[in-house]
Amino acid sequence: MRNWYKYTLEDSNNKKFSSVLEFTSYQIKEDFSDLDKLFEFDFFYKDFSKCIYSYLSKILYGKNLSIGSGWGHLEYHLSKQFDITASDINNEYIKYNKKIEYLITDVISEKFIIDNKYDNVFAPGIIYLFNEKELDIFFENIKKTLNDKGNFYLFFRSNDSFFINLLDNYLLPFENFLKYLFKNIKNKNLKIQRNHHGFRRNSLELEKVIDKSKFKIISKKKDILAVQK
Repeated sequence: MRNWYKYTLEDSNNKKFSSVLEFTSYQIKEDFSDLDKLFEFDFFYKDFSKCIYSYLSKILYGKNLSIGSGWGHLEYHLSKQFDITASDINNEYIKYNKKIEYLITDVISEKFIIDNKYDNVFAPGIIYLFNEKELDIFFENIKKTLNDKGNFYLFFRSNDSFFINLLDNYLLPFENFLKYLFKNIKNKNLKIQRNHHGFRRNSLELEKVIDKSKFKIISKKKDILAVQK
């Protein structure tokens, strides 16, 4: 595991983000200026969630829970076919998306409690937010959400490698430096800011955590791990 940083151009008067979660929410807002358009399926299906939607729409059944749903667009579109409950720690999301059932919960809390059990639970790419201790707690809490023989689908989009390390720590920072030089000619108030985006792991590191948590890996695809309680 290593710390994952992203470099952005910010106004020199802006404060730094206080947490990984705060920076993540900021990034999503920056990427999608009109979040409401993602409720339109044709627009949503061009988004990065397309592969997740396509995969889940073929295997879900019974009661389903999404962990770390964010703005909940994926869950909204899946709810047209399945019994879906969304969840996140951020109250902002439940206030924004009233189209689906939404729980506010902290899945890395040692006091985590949930009232219902689910046949399938899925996490659409949030494990990069967690350090090693938090990831252990995360898997223990996922067990509490599942029925016997229930399935957990983990979308792993923070895989690490030599090239990705090079990209994160050298190529992208250099790209931002060039942007800074160009834009600073017109705007003297810009600065390059290093933001803690989360943590990167390789697939073997993740599988060791899963083995330690006593889950059984039942399927492995690119960026997707399916495990069973």
